[in-house]
Amino acid sequence: MTNQAGILEPSSITVLLPTYRSPAMLRHWLQSIERQSRKDLIAQVLVSENSDDQASEQVARSFADNLPIHFLRQDPPLSPCEHFVLISRLVNTEFTALIGDDDMWGRYHLEEAARHQLKPL
Repeated sequence: MTNQAGILEPSSITVLLPTYRSPAMLRHWLQSIERQSRKDLIAQVLVSENSDDQASEQVARSFADNLPIHFLRQDPPLSPCEHFVLISRLVNTEFTALIGDDDMWGRYHLEEAARHQLKPL
């Protein structure tokens, strides 16, 4: 949601984090989200494991005190595109941010997105 100045309001972004058997990388991705200067913009972080990997769920749960994480497990495994489409259907906020397998966010990533008034899909 945006105010009259066009700046995103708190809790207006859902972060999508699809993963596949990458618990070490998942920890780094979640750390980069946890370090955001404007964590108040995050309504939820949807972590979706595209396998039966138990380690990813343990990593996600270790961040639950600092981030509004919802862990999902996909079975059977989906293609990367199908995986993204499936979890994107669970978004209930006006804005969505995707962090991919090769992404790390800088500290001001969401703050800059809000400043540049990204348009909803």
